Amino acid sequence: MFNNAKSEKTVTTRAINLLKSVLLGSWKKLFMKAVWKVLFLVTVCSQSLAISEKNYKGDFQTNVIPFTHSVGKFGSFTGIAHKKIAFSYYQVNDEKGVIVMVPGRVEPMAKYAELIYDFATQGYSVYIIDHRGQGNSQKLIENKPELGHVEYFNDYVSDFKTFMEYFVNPVIDKQTKRRAHSKVYILAHSMGATIATLYLYDYHPDFVNAVVVSSPMFEMNMRGHPMYEVYGLLTKALVTDNLHEVVLNGKGYQWDYPFEGNDVTHSQARFQFEKDLVLLNPQFAVGDPTYKWLQTCLRATSRVLRHGADLKYPILLFQAGQDSIVENGGQEKFLAQNKSSRKIIFQTARHEILQETDDVRDRALVETLSFFASH
Repeated sequence: MFNNAKSEKTVTTRAINLLKSVLLGSWKKLFMKAVWKVLFLVTVCSQSLAISEKNYKGDFQTNVIPFTHSVGKFGSFTGIAHKKIAFSYYQVNDEKGVIVMVPGRVEPMAKYAELIYDFATQGYSVYIIDHRGQGNSQKLIENKPELGHVEYFNDYVSDFKTFMEYFVNPVIDKQTKRRAHSKVYILAHSMGATIATLYLYDYHPDFVNAVVVSSPMFEMNMRGHPMYEVYGLLTKALVTDNLHEVVLNGKGYQWDYPFEGNDVTHSQARFQFEKDLVLLNPQFAVGDPTYKWLQTCLRATSRVLRHGADLKYPILLFQAGQDSIVENGGQEKFLAQNKSSRKIIFQTARHEILQETDDVRDRALVETLSFFASH
């Protein structure tokens, strides 16, 4: 089913590029640790990193699509306020563990097909959710389905709890309280990291082994608007009953959003993949957020930073050096509080580290896999 053949030259080149990034970006690390990571990458590349920007569309058709069609299973459940929540999972034999992926704002789970494939070829089963209002989950504003909206941020968290407790890792033996999987890891991006973090804080699941948060939305980027102005706009929207309207006269999905000047990735191949995905599946289109979304997300990020010290799980935080979607300062505040977390900076990366160019993405993958393997 898998076609993992990869030229020795490509593996070596990508391993050398990783060594350069590790040594240049983290010069204080021990040399042997860097070498070990390179050896780990060579092993990984030889098995799974077959999707390169050089032949992205062809490799995707050859490797990823047959895998997702043959292995993927899809389901849904009823979340808070009777909304349909969609999910999918990819079970492998003799799994090393389960990786639960938590997408960011606007992202459909289908966007993560490449990453799901990579983890599955490394021996991990993968579960992923479509947040309410996104992907194949139920939209929340019937006459404006493209707006990014949620009534309460805790709705996301409650949906995720249901997903984790009843579909990812349910109790399969009530007497011993044994669950379906012995090792469960979380990989969460941007807004998904806020959801996952609050889930861990609110419910303290004892079956989660470790967590990777990529470009976590622990503080929002207000695009130059001071907070007094933001709160003034929210107050006005509340008073005028306009919380369901789009923020600052925003718009729906930008169908003509160009690659040049984008603030999510340097990878044109992966950028174009997402654009094509939405064109083929118009229901995936999500545009600017509503005032209500902004209001409840500000409260959620504030909660994360108030309780950062209370999380006792091993956490690896990926920070994008060129992030303009979230404020990295919020991540620094979290790291200062949480003693069980550590940070890796990807200096050349924009917001979507796991959708970046091959050199950045390869390093993120090997760091994720080695972190999970150590827990």
